[in-house]
Amino acid sequence: MVTAVSVQGLRKSFGPVRALDDVSFEVETGQVFALLGPNGAGKTTSIEILEGFTSRDDGTVQVLGIDPGERHQQRWLRTRLGIVLQELAVEPFFTVRQVLDRNAGFYPSPRPVGEVLELVNQAGVALRLARVKPAVEEVLKRDGILDRLGADRTHGNVHRAVQSHLEQAGNTPPEE
Repeated sequence: MVTAVSVQGLRKSFGPVRALDDVSFEVETGQVFALLGPNGAGKTTSIEILEGFTSRDDGTVQVLGIDPGERHQQRWLRTRLGIVLQELAVEPFFTVRQVLDRNAGFYPSPRPVGEVLELVNQAGVALRLARVKPAVEEVLKRDGILDRLGADRTHGNVHRAVQSHLEQAGNTPPEE
């Protein structure tokens, strides 16, 4: 695997307060990684250093092969990072489209907002289907529909069988 983030011996102080003291970790490409700890543990400071928004006192940091502390590399790096703010100040007053329009302005060639909304919608539909799938399969098994379809099960014939089953029960399936 390729290392996406590498932090070695990271140190940062704010006056007499040492926020980070010899922090080291690596995150591989595709790995899910979380910084956990109590308030004041240095999580936000670490992220701000990884983003290039805060300078470090000591240590080495590489994000996508770039040192985020090098000013001439920051624009390239920021076009490849997705940042979620810790606190929302303005977003509660905007629609989702307005927030996406505003955030798209931070990037030189953003994905069209309509395309992002469609992808999010598709992901939401897939998530809802994944949540109801076990319940639907239970009903299909209970009522013998899966047994009747046997090995010829496809999305299409299961869908038609479910529609037929709902119609026989006096229900109408939701429109797609």
